[in-house]
Amino acid sequence: MSERRSLTGFVPPYACARRYIEILNGESVSQFRVMRKDIDRCRGSQKKPTNWKKPDQWIPKRLEGDSRRLALKIWIKSNGAINPAHLKGYISICHCHSLLKREEGTLTLTQNGRLFLEANVEFMMQMDRYEGMFLILNDLLEKGPGQSLDILDRHRRYCLKCTGWQSEKSISTSHVQRLQNLAHRGYIAIDGYTYWITAAGRRYLRSASQTRSIEPPGYLRG
Repeated sequence: MSERRSLTGFVPPYACARRYIEILNGESVSQFRVMRKDIDRCRGSQKKPTNWKKPDQWIPKRLEGDSRRLALKIWIKSNGAINPAHLKGYISICHCHSLLKREEGTLTLTQNGRLFLEANVEFMMQMDRYEGMFLILNDLLEKGPGQSLDILDRHRRYCLKCTGWQSEKSISTSHVQRLQNLAHRGYIAIDGYTYWITAAGRRYLRSASQTRSIEPPGYLRG
């Protein structure tokens, strides 16, 4: 396979991503950009990084006007689940899967965004296949329970063959992020550093296989 896929970096929990696109739907593109620039100006240096904990405190202190309004909206309407200082994963997932579009200067839900909000099964399987989620579930099914490094094989081969992630650090980090995403959805369970596939995860993997949403045998060979 010669196609290089641009996967979601810092992949967030899908429930939080749904809340994010609901909050941003209808907001001004320019105001969103200004808010991000205003936050970036406050980031400090490598030696003295800014503390971004407690958004309900730092937002009123560091931001003004529309930037303050939008940052507070993201924080409050997400029930404290989305920190406006850490939006890379949300921006990345919207870009990778076309969940939001710019329409006359406004961020607007796409058809994909609506399907994502509805948790449309076919669309979710399409997303999960692209993100390599089924490869991880398969590794867990065949090798788990195990720690992240014990069940990294398929994800590593997928990244090396199909994505721009080639370093061991980027591959292992993206793997852990996807394990956490699957755990948020109840498809895997975590106890300390040990992961295993749940009954819901087995059903999801079986359903994807029956509908041919899963990667075919030999997908990562060659």
